[in-house]
Amino acid sequence: MPTCQNCQQTWTWFQSVKNMFRLKCPYCGMKQYQSANSKKKTSILSIIPIAIIFLVNVFSSLTLGAGAILLIALLVAMFGFYPFLLQLSNEEEFYP
Repeated sequence: MPTCQNCQQTWTWFQSVKNMFRLKCPYCGMKQYQSANSKKKTSILSIIPIAIIFLVNVFSSLTLGAGAILLIALLVAMFGFYPFLLQLSNEEEFYP
């Protein structure tokens, strides 16, 4: 779970999902940024649903409805795992 780099409070899973897009600490109110290492991990996580759907479609005849259901299920799982990969920083970090 992410830990605020300002007040050192660990966010809960629900707080992490709730603050997913704005990354403002629910304890001290300070703006936090996603670390560069965390950006790499989550970018890999975002590619996985597309790769799974592509592979399933290549090896079986996947209908549009089944593909949509599979995509929704994978996106829900991805957002569920996101807080476990999120690491915070006080300042914006860029890829090296």
